[in-house]
Amino acid sequence: MTLPGSQINVPTSRHIPLWGRWGILLLSLLIAFNVFRYPFAAQNFMRADGLLALELYDKAITQYNRAILLYPEFDQAYSMLAWTYEKENNPVRARQVFDKGFPHRHYDEQYYLDYTVLLWKLKDTRKAIEVSRKGYEQFPQSRNMMRIYGHSLEQAGQQEEARSLWLQYLRLFPDDDIIRHKIR
Repeated sequence: MTLPGSQINVPTSRHIPLWGRWGILLLSLLIAFNVFRYPFAAQNFMRADGLLALELYDKAITQYNRAILLYPEFDQAYSMLAWTYEKENNPVRARQVFDKGFPHRHYDEQYYLDYTVLLWKLKDTRKAIEVSRKGYEQFPQSRNMMRIYGHSLEQAGQQEEARSLWLQYLRLFPDDDIIRHKIR
């Protein structure tokens, strides 16, 4: 078909091969799914929270896993799934959840805080230092991340490194009398 007043040929749908129409539809669906995968994951997350409140742990675990499957960078889903396993007195499975999520870049410092506390409970100070250090590197101005990293260093017996961190911490947060008292 030629547009009136021009020599430009515009293809119509009958000029597009059949596989091309399906290809365009498939491409459109894939684009739409990538755009909407977080809202779908958030729906599963909210369902899981409701199930968790009802203490339906198995069903909540299923919903958190669906949220993670849809959106692997969903920090809160990892944290809540691990916390659900902790509520079921299964800290080893909780750690597996955190280990699965650890390679992703996390935008929520709570992920690192929760993971480090779990590692303290499991008495894995080496991994606690690694996790809290990564969290501290990502959130260097965070009061909570500095504190948890400092406590991890202390638990591992690395007093000099902890003291150095506490001095840096007090420069940022001079109002913390507990840490000030600790380094005297």
